[in-house]
Amino acid sequence: STLKLSKIAVWMQKSNIIVLSIFSGALALFTLSGRLPFIVPIIYGAVSMLTILFYGIDKSAAKKEKRRVSEAKLHILSLLGGWPGALLAQQIFKHKRSKSSFMRVYWVTVLVNLILLGLIAFE
Repeated sequence: STLKLSKIAVWMQKSNIIVLSIFSGALALFTLSGRLPFIVPIIYGAVSMLTILFYGIDKSAAKKEKRRVSEAKLHILSLLGGWPGALLAQQIFKHKRSKSSFMRVYWVTVLVNLILLGLIAFE
């Protein structure tokens, strides 16, 4: 049972790395080809760093039983372009990734964000 969970965790880490690599490559390609303004990857980077910070604050608050960062705030940050940072933070802090209701909404925010990015890139 523990071995099975360990294998699942390794698979999730690898798939997250693949998702982030594909996204980063596509973002670079579309930016360098002129399809996206140079500010777009900067925004993704800045919002992702902010999102990682908020996940860290929330994980720390959860451990100390202090006031938490709302799930809505974490989802809004993901929707605004912080989803790559959220994906990293979920791995770094081992936070929120096992809560299926949260993860369902998270993946919807990723999908909506990517659709909006696609509309910008292919307008």
